[in-house]
Amino acid sequence: MQLSCHLSIMVVFVMCNKIYIVSVSIVKTVSDMTTISITDETHIELRKIKGELMASNGKDRSFDDIIMELIRHWKVRRLIHEC
Repeated sequence: MQLSCHLSIMVVFVMCNKIYIVSVSIVKTVSDMTTISITDETHIELRKIKGELMASNGKDRSFDDIIMELIRHWKVRRLIHEC
């Protein structure tokens, strides 16, 4: 199942005695996702990691992105320790 969110914005503004009308439409489609339950402590730690990553390069990430990054990191470390 895919969910779509549609957002349309119309902005009217005046600049140099001219009227400008700008229309912006954004469509966000979300693929199948599931809900997981985590403790408040885990949520706080995920938010800390999210904040640190955003501070390092300015890129905002979803919690799904953060969890996938942690999974990739764990897999790499596991491979290194197996050698």
